[in-house]
Amino acid sequence: MGIAHKSFKSKHRVFFPFIFLFVLFTTSQVWAYDNLFTVEGVTVDVTAENAVAARDEAFMKAQRDAFAVLAKRMVAEGQAGNVGVPDDDTLSSFVKDFEVTNEKLSAVRYIGTYTFRFREQDISRYFSLSGVQFTDKSSRPLLVIPFYRKGTQTTLWGETNPWLGAWANTDLTAGLVPVKVPIGDLMDVSDIDGSRGLRDINPIRLNAMLERYGASEAVILIAEPDQALDQADMDEVAPSGTLSVAIYKVDRTRPEHVRDLVFDVDNNEAKSAFLKRAVKGVHQLLQADWKHKTAASVAQTQNYEVRLNVSSLKEWLRIQRDLNRVVGLSDMKILSIKPREIYLTFSFRGDANRLSQALSRNGLDMDLSGDAVPDFTDQEPVYDLQKDSRAAPQSPEQGFYTPPEPAAGEEAPSDVRTF
Repeated sequence: MGIAHKSFKSKHRVFFPFIFLFVLFTTSQVWAYDNLFTVEGVTVDVTAENAVAARDEAFMKAQRDAFAVLAKRMVAEGQAGNVGVPDDDTLSSFVKDFEVTNEKLSAVRYIGTYTFRFREQDISRYFSLSGVQFTDKSSRPLLVIPFYRKGTQTTLWGETNPWLGAWANTDLTAGLVPVKVPIGDLMDVSDIDGSRGLRDINPIRLNAMLERYGASEAVILIAEPDQALDQADMDEVAPSGTLSVAIYKVDRTRPEHVRDLVFDVDNNEAKSAFLKRAVKGVHQLLQADWKHKTAASVAQTQNYEVRLNVSSLKEWLRIQRDLNRVVGLSDMKILSIKPREIYLTFSFRGDANRLSQALSRNGLDMDLSGDAVPDFTDQEPVYDLQKDSRAAPQSPEQGFYTPPEPAAGEEAPSDVRTF
């Protein structure tokens, strides 16, 4: 079955350039939703009394399995078990469309691989009624830069970096934190030489890479194997071994250390399989942190009215792009346009303080006091919003990645930063 299409009509008449910008805003939001609410690669294997019965049973099982993946993806850590699986008829109504990407059948057996696309509002409403916290926003793509260090030698490009190969061969484009991996072409090598590790990171050239790959930010992962793991071939079972991964963020003038992770080889595990497991472990950690930072109940969604002070159409374009990055913000509508003022209304999952923090992370400053400017929605107050010219440092709650709390009696390391 193909992807469903719907048409929309605008309820507001505004100056044409602003209509164009608003279309850009809503289009990017639709892409993020479709990506988050799509579950791919659901494989089922069912045996029944005949092929038709096996296929019907397989489809229902695939629906339930896809919903379980979605719940684990969206619901806050530790709460997914509190979400009951809907009955088959209800669950079928949650499905926007589906595809069968591969199938095999015999007289009594059916094997199929499915892709399901769920209805955003139905899923969000169901999770909300279940009383759990969940996130309905995926992050913008994250560019991963995986260095590999052996002794004093650090590499990034080529076959001498199996860590890069493991990331490149793992599909992490879906879910909460879509990941992009540089391909190592001439432009990439020109931007980051890769032989000197962190000293090769130049903010200007890194920004060029981010723009080229359509990513919002970068994370540097320096993997260092111990001697036993290093000596094992990629397809060889490593009898033992440990991989240490140092995580760095780059949102200022230089890379800043966040956290170290350690992965141990399991029994009878090939080196290639181990590296792929480590990749998924790092990615799972990034997703868990994003979920922790953005999870909220739909019941917490509030409507806000803001007044934007703008000096030009170009400035509005920049602010519109910044608003597009705010997690939890949706349903933006332009209410009024004046030469230097724009009145907007939008929904946000959280109170005014949380909204102010989310805006600040994206370079916007909101006056929490509100004022008595004209009210288009019979809702008070109306907040002033403007571009924040200050380079405010991020707090731990504002970052992409949050390290664990220190144990009792321990102090948080001063050199650890958060995404």
